[in-house]
Order: sequence, then structure tokens, then C-alpha cells
Amino acid sequence: KANSDTTVNQSRSDDPTNFFDHSLQKKYQDLDEKLEKTIGSSSNRGPPTVGQRKNLDDIMYVDKVKDKSEAEIAQIWTEYHQQRDSICAIIPKVTYDRIIKRATECPLFVYPLPRDEGVEFIFAQFNKDDCHFTPLLSFKTFGENAPPILTISHYQEFSESKGIVLMTGNWDPKQLSNADAQFLANQLQLFYAVEDESRYNLVKNFNHFPKNFNYEDILQCSLNK
Repeated sequence: KANSDTTVNQSRSDDPTNFFDHSLQKKYQDLDEKLEKTIGSSSNRGPPTVGQRKNLDDIMYVDKVKDKSEAEIAQIWTEYHQQRDSICAIIPKVTYDRIIKRATECPLFVYPLPRDEGVEFIFAQFNKDDCHFTPLLSFKTFGENAPPILTISHYQEFSESKGIVLMTGNWDPKQLSNADAQFLANQLQLFYAVEDESRYNLVKNFNHFPKNFNYEDILQCSLNK
């Protein structure tokens, strides 16, 4: 646990190993042809394993830090993750309110992840305060059984009292590097957190108007930002 002195509800299935909505496979089948024209087919990197969401009390002693200032809690959280070569963030409440509102309206998206051989699209789905990522090919192959290669978790325990939300990421090191995980976390912020409606319009198209969705728009917006 992070020491103050040193410093998922699953998706639409009774099976706790199912992170993704099976019904989405059919809904987005018509996007496959567009993807092939954009980047070609990608290789199957195999089903990965990522740990489950932890309670905040399993990470830091909440009772010991609840009376500390926003800055002190942020320092404890950051130092804890730096010691473990992990990713984290401290998100202002007003920003997270925007993220969670958009995530409720549009819980699904795809992100282009640069690879040595080109670009691999990563499918992501919000489930309350967690966002699970899996290769798009893995989702198309395994459906709701596709294991996430990255889970980004947000904790709102200090949202009202301190005005901050704590974020951490848990990923499969066989599938992603630390830099890859950080890149995807930054991409989530780019499309869900910023006020720029042009980026969020791509998210809305993917969720509600798939016929208007274009993978090339994401490549241009995400990699040439």
C-alpha cells in the first residue's frame, strides 16, 4: 500500500471474466471493411491476462490520508506509482465529470497504437469507473471473452472532499510496454477529457453513427495531434 508517511462491476454478463459486450460484435461488423482499407489486417497477439480492479483501500491507506491536502495526496499517489514503474494521474473533478459523462453516453472507442510494423487498433469499453482495452482483432475473435490488455481505473473517493480523482493503470507486460500503456491512457484523455468537440464527435460516430465513422479520421487526429 501507499504509505502516508513516505510519500469492476463487469459488463453485461454474469461471468466476471467477460469484460466486453457480446452484442457489439454484430453492431460493428460493417466497420471491418473500413479497417482493412485503412491499415490492413493485424496479427493476433494472443489472449492476455490483466488483474482485476482493486479497492482504493488495497492501494493506499485511505483513513490515514483523508485529512491531508490535495497536494499531499497527489504526491503520495504519484510516488507510490513511480516506485513501481507504473502509470497514474491525478485528474481534477471537473475534468473527470466530463470524462464520465461522455463515457456514459459513448462507452466504446478504438485507439491506434503505433507498432514496429505499423498501427494496431485497440478496442476500449468503459464500465463505470474502469476502462478496459483489448486488441480489436482479439475482440472480433473472442467477443465478450476477449481479455483486456490494459485496465484504467479511476477512484472518486476524494472527488468531493479534495476535488481530485485518482487514476491508475494495470496492463499485461507481454502485450504492452509501460510507454504503450501511457500512450493509451493519454489517448483516452485526448478523446474524452478535452473540451474539443471535434475529437469527441469521432467517439459519438463510433458509438451511434458507425456508418459515418472513418478509421483514417482517428489516425489523423490521434497520431498527428
